[in-house]
Amino acid sequence: MKAIISISIVIVLFFVFSFWLQNSIQDTANDIVSVLNLIEDAVVQGDWDTAIENIESIEDDWEHTKKIWQVLIDHNEIDNIDSTFVKVKSWIALESMEDCITELATLKLFVLHVPERKALRITNIL
Repeated sequence: MKAIISISIVIVLFFVFSFWLQNSIQDTANDIVSVLNLIEDAVVQGDWDTAIENIESIEDDWEHTKKIWQVLIDHNEIDNIDSTFVKVKSWIALESMEDCITELATLKLFVLHVPERKALRITNIL
């Protein structure tokens, strides 16, 4: 009987931690995408100074988030986000609206893909 209770507690703790972790990753991804949307709005309006300020602020946030996510997710996804982030920053510096918007869309896709991939779903387990 003690074994059943112990196993049940471990299983419940596993699911609670999984759901908490999923929500944390989702919230962080949404925060990053909201700043990327601000950057995109600034780029479309031709407000390059605001875009530069926002990309620099998100750069610090990303470095902190990256340290946490590296423990939790595939490094290829982190590398994709890093490389696309560098491209966005470069296109902003060059003030190239079309290229910057394209890379911002790619970056948003990569960031939002992380919580989808880490969700506790049967498709992700199998």
